Formats: sequence, C-alpha cells, structure tokens
Amino acid sequence: MVELTENDEVVPLMLKYMHKQRHIDIKTLDFNALKGLADAAEKYSIYPAMDICKLRMEYAGCYALSRLRDDAFLDVLGYAAKHSYSDICDLCAPATLGTSLTIARLALGPLSTLKWATYREGFLDILRTQSTPPVAQHVLHKGGSAICDVWKEIDIQSRVMTRVLADPECLLSTAWKDEMIALFLACPYCARRVKAWLDGMMRSASTLPVFSEVVV
Repeated sequence: MVELTENDEVVPLMLKYMHKQRHIDIKTLDFNALKGLADAAEKYSIYPAMDICKLRMEYAGCYALSRLRDDAFLDVLGYAAKHSYSDICDLCAPATLGTSLTIARLALGPLSTLKWATYREGFLDILRTQSTPPVAQHVLHKGGSAICDVWKEIDIQSRVMTRVLADPECLLSTAWKDEMIALFLACPYCARRVKAWLDGMMRSASTLPVFSEVVV
C-alpha cells in the first residue's frame, strides 16, 4: 500500500484525471484545491492534468483568482519555480516583491528563496543608490531655489522611499509615477524634478534581470 501525502480533497481530483471519464471543470476549484492538484499532477506525471493546471495557475498569476489570498502570488511563484515554468515565474514574481522574507520562505524552497531574495535586492539597491531627487539646473525655481513650500509640504522623498520599501513592484508602474507627479500640480518646477528622479529609478528597474534570469 502506498501512502499519499496529498489531502482528501486533492486525491479524488487526481483520480478523475486518471480514468476515462469527463474531466472536472477546473475553473470551479478554489485556489488551494487548484494548487494541490497542480503540484500532484507534476509529482505523479498526470499528463492530462498537467497542462490545464499550468494554464490555470498562469491565470492565477495574472488575474483576480490569485487575489483570493494575499500570498497566492507567492504560491504561484513557488509552483512555477519548482516545476521550471520560467514564463509563469517571470509573470508573477514582480507581484511578490512586497512580501517579507519570512513569508517568502514558507512558500518557496531554499534555492527559490535565495533566488527571490536576490531578485528583490536589485529593486532595493535602486532605492539605496537613488534615494535623493537630483537637482538639475533646468528645474530650478525662479531665483535659483531647488525647492519651494509645495516640496516641503509634500515631503516626496519620504513618500517614495516608504512606497518602494513596501512595494518595490511600483518601480515597474507608470501609473505610480504619474500619481507622484500629480502631487505637484501647483508647481511645474518640482513636478519636472520628480519626473526626472522617478524616470531614472524606473529606467534602472527596467534593466534588472527577470526572476528566471537571476543566478545564485
């Protein structure tokens, strides 16, 4: 007798793919059941289930299905890394950047955790090396001043650092950049300075390797 490690929800799902019968509608599964079936299909080489589970997990890495649980993106990444689906890794890895290392370790194996930490560190390095908005001559206010009362009131440096530390993925989002620039509608000089700063940070982020290209 072989003792299976899968729970009593996953085992019947596995068996449905191992017999000549109509397969289940996988869209009806909640995320936990989907992930359990996807891992089991890979483990036991249940080929009829492998491809459809991969497609559904890829969907989970893109859309609202994964938002049913806060850590679902990380679980999708763990599944994809474990089974060498680099396309899914690269798709959902940015959404995990705001996760703590402690939580990441629970979903990823040791090697994938190290790879994830290295991937995340690239984004945090941008914050460390470009944390101060540059002062360029063409964005100075009249009279040569680099800042005004609007700049002091908004404290954009603290806002940006807090946001990037909490969610490094924002460095890949033009919507976030536009949101920060919009804070300075009252001062076009400061708006140009913020734009130049965030453009530089986002250019650096765009050159970072995707998850599957990280070497550890």
